[in-house]
Amino acid sequence: MSQKILVITTRPLEVNVSSSIRKIATIRSLIDAGANVTVISTEIPKDSPQYNNQVNIENINRITLKTGIFYNSGVAKLNDYKKKKSIKRKLKNIARNIYYRINVYDPLKSCIKYIDTIKDELDKKYNIIISISDPKSSHLLALALLKKRVTSCDKYIQIWGDPMYLDITNKSIVPKYIIKREEQKLLKRPDKIYYVSPLTMEEEKKLFPEYAHKMDVLFPTYEKESIYEPVTKIKKIGYFGDYNSNIRDIRPLYNAIKNSNYELIIFGNSDLELESTKNIKVNGRIPFEKVKEFEEKVDLLVHISNKTGTQIPAKIYQYMGTNKPILFILDGPKELLKKVFSPFNRVIFCENNQQDILRSIEEFNSGDINIELKPIENFKNKSCAKKILEKV
Repeated sequence: MSQKILVITTRPLEVNVSSSIRKIATIRSLIDAGANVTVISTEIPKDSPQYNNQVNIENINRITLKTGIFYNSGVAKLNDYKKKKSIKRKLKNIARNIYYRINVYDPLKSCIKYIDTIKDELDKKYNIIISISDPKSSHLLALALLKKRVTSCDKYIQIWGDPMYLDITNKSIVPKYIIKREEQKLLKRPDKIYYVSPLTMEEEKKLFPEYAHKMDVLFPTYEKESIYEPVTKIKKIGYFGDYNSNIRDIRPLYNAIKNSNYELIIFGNSDLELESTKNIKVNGRIPFEKVKEFEEKVDLLVHISNKTGTQIPAKIYQYMGTNKPILFILDGPKELLKKVFSPFNRVIFCENNQQDILRSIEEFNSGDINIELKPIENFKNKSCAKKILEKV
């Protein structure tokens, strides 16, 4: 008999962000394992620039929750987005920034007040309930459903992207002890707590030792292997992901390639205004499906580590599903990152400076670097479902 699983995420799966890729991969892994999956999420307007119309998950039951006025009014429409100097858009950004400065949770938590509207769509009991962040309100919603006895389960699992107290992207002025207390409340109820980064998990165990026995790692996974023409010489280089300057520094890569004979294509959002040059093309964020098209056209995939914190950008796990060489640019906890990824002999490590980036590329081209150019089984989709479904 198949397992009945309820997956909860307050952010719509159609929003074009990296956490959506991870959530969709998790859901599909459970479906492929034979589970009967229901997903609760909210909805994003189809005319939003964040809407990804290529998301299509078959064989799931979708339940949609309403959201509050603030979230609905804060979602940019396509026309506003195209008008970069739009007053309306600027006001929305100001309101959004103020909200995040003075609140612990994201505005999607407003969907919790509408849970009574979906109780007839839910089963009375599931084998497993899984709440997946980001956003953090996903866990808050799951706890509200269980507390109000709208539904129940044999096992409740939380899967965390960024943590709360240790989140390097958090701009809130709320005192840190309050944020820690809120995180502690969320961690009390689940039977199992998974973190997508082993570095984050170790820090969380120190912060919340009373829950350390429930904590484990659940690596992000790739859905399908992508086998391309073998690469023997690097000419074209691709970076696919956001690169806000307070989180990760793309400038050494940009400057290294700018004055070289290599080509670089960048896709991602940023606070930096990098300009395209004769050998560098700078573009905004694109859907994951489009990323795969450009991935095929380059010879080298670039991963840039975060400057601080314990989180690992999820793109590295998608790259692990290919046979392309991967340049792993180190920053932050460098030795710990090496400890995690060195055993796979899959990436080219280098420091985040122009000289080391160029040296690493040149050493690969001269045959002085020997790495495994094949997908890594450990990050395959089936490993995710196997871990979630164990001992149910």
